[in-house]
Amino acid sequence: LLFSSHFLLSKFVYEGQPFLSGFFWIILGGTLAALTLLFSKEVRAGIVGMVLGGRKEKALPVKTGFLLFGKEATAGAAFILQSWAIALVPFGYLAFVHALEGIKYVLLLGLAALLSKTFPSILKEGISKGLMTQKIISIGLIIGGLVLLAFRSRV
Repeated sequence: LLFSSHFLLSKFVYEGQPFLSGFFWIILGGTLAALTLLFSKEVRAGIVGMVLGGRKEKALPVKTGFLLFGKEATAGAAFILQSWAIALVPFGYLAFVHALEGIKYVLLLGLAALLSKTFPSILKEGISKGLMTQKIISIGLIIGGLVLLAFRSRV
């Protein structure tokens, strides 16, 4: 519900503002909304425990650091492009942008299967017949939803 509300409210912002200033206000609003979580004593204690909790892990290997940076950079670029798509589409097609969010799971499944077969030392994905069937059915439901949206928009 909150994710869908974010899409809709973002579209309202982009209707009244140019993309860059609207993006700035959305990021600022999201940051302020996240900071309200600090009003909860339990959340504050959890964050302090994570930050100051006597970490004894070794430093990340350089390869892992590059992979982590690449993942974060890609996620940031995807967020910017998704925001731009929200700014560009009319209200009637906003549901398509939101529904296309589900396509990333198709890519993720394919990438996980490829990595687990090619580099089993890096990623060990437990691929059983039942689990794969469940994942394929889930992806089919996502694609079916997109098809229903496409047919409904033509009517």
